[in-house]
Amino acid sequence: MQTQRWVKGSFVLASVALFFVFRQLFSFVWDLAKLPAHEEWVVSVPDVVAVLVAIGIYLFLARSQKINVFMHEVVLELSKVTWPLPRETVTSAAVVVVMVAIASAILSLFDSLWGTLTQKLLTF
Repeated sequence: MQTQRWVKGSFVLASVALFFVFRQLFSFVWDLAKLPAHEEWVVSVPDVVAVLVAIGIYLFLARSQKINVFMHEVVLELSKVTWPLPRETVTSAAVVVVMVAIASAILSLFDSLWGTLTQKLLTF
């Protein structure tokens, strides 16, 4: 039952994200085709079309047996993952930041050394 909630929630999130994508796409096409914009309407025609497409995508995802089985398996596999503690995540991120700083300092040193040597050789 809990996996079903996660699966349906992911379908809703996917549909909402695709609504925003299709809204931008349909608005662009609407403006490109110079179709009339009805200013007196509360919502625009591209918005209505994007909502209908998003609802259609949700219904397709919710009714597709293969997609539902796949998503249930994904949720079950993710429940087996051992997620790091927040302290471990912060420590790992700090190590990465320090290592990137050290690597960039070394590369900057080599770059300035190589640039100086190249300039001296070319002006010789």
